[in-house]
Amino acid sequence: MHSRDDPDPLVRRGWTEIDLGADHPELNDLLVDLHASAAASCPGRTADLVEVRIHQLAGRDKRAGNGIDPDMVTSWYNNDQWSRAERALLEVIEVFAIDPHSVSDEQFEELRRHYTDREVMAIFYHATLTSSFDQLAAALAAPKE
Repeated sequence: MHSRDDPDPLVRRGWTEIDLGADHPELNDLLVDLHASAAASCPGRTADLVEVRIHQLAGRDKRAGNGIDPDMVTSWYNNDQWSRAERALLEVIEVFAIDPHSVSDEQFEELRRHYTDREVMAIFYHATLTSSFDQLAAALAAPKE
């Protein structure tokens, strides 16, 4: 993860959000709208939890909103700040971000005990888009050989 003193790798390499969408603004706008819609469909503060944890696992900085302390997200399994629903969410998101095929039936069912099917799908859509944007950022920031 980069620090506040170490600029985002995209910025260090001369990329900006405007540059990334300049060649295909219609695609950029569509993706940004899709990501925002997925986040808005997530219940409560789950979208923020998803983004913070996925960004952390990808090594990207994410300052949390909604009263979420990023350090508490990092150590979610060691503290009791989180509700059962949030703990189930953080567990699934952590596994999903590392290897989506490793999300177990038990983990998925535990998530479904706390969220409706519609909310679960919104959470996974949002997690997928967040993870994909992190992968894109990592690829664009990778050294050119």
